[in-house]
Amino acid sequence: MVKEIERKFLVSGAQWRDLVEADIRIRQFYLAAAPDRSVRVRISDGASAKLTLKFGSKACERDEFEYPIPLAEAEEMLAFAIGRVIEKTRHHVRHRGHLYEVDVFGGTLKGLVVAELETPEDVQDEMLPDWLGREVTGEQRFYNASLANRGGSGDRRMSYRIDPRLPLTGEVRRILAEEIGKALVHLDAAYDRPEQALHKCRKRLKNVRALLRLVHSGDETFFGTENQCYRDVAALLAGPREASALVETIDRLAASFPEQSAGGGLDAVRDTLVARQHELHGGAGLGAAIAAAIAACEEGISRIDLLTLPDQPEQAADVLAEGARITLRRARKALDKAGSRGEADDFHDLRKAAKTHGMHLSLLGRLWPTPIKARRKAVDELGERLGELHDVFVLRALLDADDRPLGSPQETRLLSKLLKRSEKSLKKTCLAAAADLFGDSPRRSTRKLARKARDDLAAAPREDAGAPGAAG
Repeated sequence: MVKEIERKFLVSGAQWRDLVEADIRIRQFYLAAAPDRSVRVRISDGASAKLTLKFGSKACERDEFEYPIPLAEAEEMLAFAIGRVIEKTRHHVRHRGHLYEVDVFGGTLKGLVVAELETPEDVQDEMLPDWLGREVTGEQRFYNASLANRGGSGDRRMSYRIDPRLPLTGEVRRILAEEIGKALVHLDAAYDRPEQALHKCRKRLKNVRALLRLVHSGDETFFGTENQCYRDVAALLAGPREASALVETIDRLAASFPEQSAGGGLDAVRDTLVARQHELHGGAGLGAAIAAAIAACEEGISRIDLLTLPDQPEQAADVLAEGARITLRRARKALDKAGSRGEADDFHDLRKAAKTHGMHLSLLGRLWPTPIKARRKAVDELGERLGELHDVFVLRALLDADDRPLGSPQETRLLSKLLKRSEKSLKKTCLAAAADLFGDSPRRSTRKLARKARDDLAAAPREDAGAPGAAG
């Protein structure tokens, strides 16, 4: 037995790459995991394998037992893994006599880089390398067992899809935990890479809110609390993400109207928007917003077990059908308003409903009464166009504001002209696509869903006993 004394840090710089002495490609998975113990299998460079048992709940000190096992047996044990299989490359980096293990994660954890320092010595902060970021020793979400159980591709329980073979309560709790967990990973990365990480985080939070809307009628109290929580988190992060989207909008305009924007007619406006983007990403308020978002998401995870939904097939089917119907009704209502009034808010409501419906198609993939591949593709394309239209509206509003001009009068006149042309084209495209998707009666569409869901849920072999996704 060895006593493992370990400190963990996020990595905020790239200077360590020039100091790498060796690297190892690792695949690892867990056969059991609890706050005070875990059973792990690790395969290194596809050539050797070890079984590791860890015990203890102290932040930086645990008892560890490790044994080599045959590679073939380790591969067989994959069938019994819980959660995702973690893929990472471990780099050995030495600094002032201490060995740091820098783990660069891949797969669904791509973007996360964590450094570990194992030493019995008390290393003072001034002796630590500059490329280390925030210390996360003791924060459970950064331990590999927690990362493995936040879900991932390749496991039927670890996807954004409701499994009809399992109780509805357990399935919804599972998906909520996975999506919020992934949002937390992106939030931690946002301290150093805000542009990409905040976009990914907001996508995960949209997944969470779409799931909550789908099961709204099954537990209205839980829905009200949690939906407000993640709406507030999204609002905290909206400004920096919107700043990036406006730069992307300028680039789309330049690509769509090359003759009009030739000669750099939009370059000065783009430079202004990039400066605005850097200002928001580099401001002191961003770190506070990320910290507040992390705290809210962690509290949200702790409340997941409060959710209780009907697990009997007939009642569960009614909950799912009602959630899908409400979203389709919202889309139909927004489509009517967008077609008659054409206001920015109408198209924004249509966009939100279309996005939510697309997520519902993913969640209900095993229960939807008709083939959904083509419909999902059409919904995704509509969502993209509506997103572009939304950014056009936001940029026009910013252009009309007098407090901070985006460019010279000549440049802003060109931008206004191109925005109007883009808006007209996008409105026409979006209305036609939305009419094809949401023209039918929501009640008629979801009546088939309710009927098929009842049949499928009733026929499915129940896996209640001992299932990780089961309620309780």
